[in-house]
Amino acid sequence: MTLTMDHDEHVVLTDLIARRLRELRVEVRHTDRRDFRARLRQDEVLLERLLERLAPSGGGGAAAARAGEVSEGAPPPTCITPGTG
Repeated sequence: MTLTMDHDEHVVLTDLIARRLRELRVEVRHTDRRDFRARLRQDEVLLERLLERLAPSGGGGAAAARAGEVSEGAPPPTCITPGTG
């Protein structure tokens, strides 16, 4: 699958993923059910990976989400093609 987006779409998508990642971390801390916590952590790993793939070269991504910010420095990639793994 290939996804092509403009700069504004990239910023919005990255921001939404970063926000959800922060919300997930709160949910992980507050849940008592092991099975649900495990699922939330799987989602957390997936979202971190997505942010890393969406990050412009040179930084941002999950590290920026952990800090509560989204990098808008370099122009984003206009085409994202996932690998097979």
